[in-house]
Amino acid sequence: MIAIATRRFLSSWSVHERRLARTAFFALAVLVFSFMGDARAQNLAWAPQQHINGVGSSNGPSVTVFENRLFAAWKGVHDDQGIYWSSFNGSAWAPQQKINGVGTSFGPSLAVFEGRLFAAWKGVHDDQGIYWSSFDGQAWAPQQRINGVGSSQGPSLAVFEGRLFAAWKGVNDDQGIYWSSFDGHAWSPQQKIGGVGSSNGPQLTVFENRLFAAWKGVHDDQGIYWSSFNGNSWAPQQKIGGVGTSFGPSLAAFEGRLFAAWKGVHDDQGIYWSSFNGNSWAGQERINGVGTSQGPSLAVFEGRLFAAWKGVHDDQGIYWSSAVHAAPPPQICAHCNDGSCQCGQGSGDQLCSGHGGNDPSIGCVQQP
Repeated sequence: MIAIATRRFLSSWSVHERRLARTAFFALAVLVFSFMGDARAQNLAWAPQQHINGVGSSNGPSVTVFENRLFAAWKGVHDDQGIYWSSFNGSAWAPQQKINGVGTSFGPSLAVFEGRLFAAWKGVHDDQGIYWSSFDGQAWAPQQRINGVGSSQGPSLAVFEGRLFAAWKGVNDDQGIYWSSFDGHAWSPQQKIGGVGSSNGPQLTVFENRLFAAWKGVHDDQGIYWSSFNGNSWAPQQKIGGVGTSFGPSLAAFEGRLFAAWKGVHDDQGIYWSSFNGNSWAGQERINGVGTSQGPSLAVFEGRLFAAWKGVHDDQGIYWSSAVHAAPPPQICAHCNDGSCQCGQGSGDQLCSGHGGNDPSIGCVQQP
């Protein structure tokens, strides 16, 4: 009925006016459906947080997937600078183990490269060297050092175009962001991402065939910035509007979008997240009922987006949760007094507003 009325109304227009109307309607439809797609992409359902029993960290874990298990690695509690790790089979976490003979004052980063699990970290105490090791599923190899580089925070790892990339903040008060890549034999000379900086260092991941980095700004700038690398050069940095962190974000690609999660600004220990569709970032959302003094780490495992983090304030427990896309709210269909059938979210009266009101005595089903 609506379509018939619309055709009668348009028949009184000139050909040019009808073309303009159709173009405007098409553009509006594209906009509406794009918005609906973005809304769905942001509609994650997070499971209640859980605690990894018997472990703890003063800095929080790093997570990644290796040999069909979710691995986590972290610095110990308080002044314990040992590096510990565990793995999750989808049901339970294995007892923690220690990587012998190594240590960090900050915490490791994890990535899988050429069939091995790699970890990299800043040294203990005032040692700002960057060290790394790899795990074959049975044992960790002796640590090695990336020569001629250093960081006061520690690196982030990701695999891109067949090489293992590392990126980090500089030593001491040097807030520049540096990077290098490893071909399985040697690390390339470090390079600097021009015109950017961070007081905490970047996080890396791969999305849409580009290496993405995101970071907190310099000094007291708690904005979140990002850039991407095409294999030759880094794009100019951009800012995620309307969000901020005192620590820095984590990144992961999940179901065709790039997700970022972070601790809030200043003393706000809430955990927030957003996603990027390749063009723009959606509005931030919060993981309800959880918090951290450091920030989470993200990874995708068994079709779910996992996050793991240290607790709030002096709580050095390690917590985790996972998310999937929530089912969209169910639609209802209402028969309206103008004879139409209107379907969507809301009450029958709301759906039939502008259609002569709802007639609940008659049912209707939306036609395909």
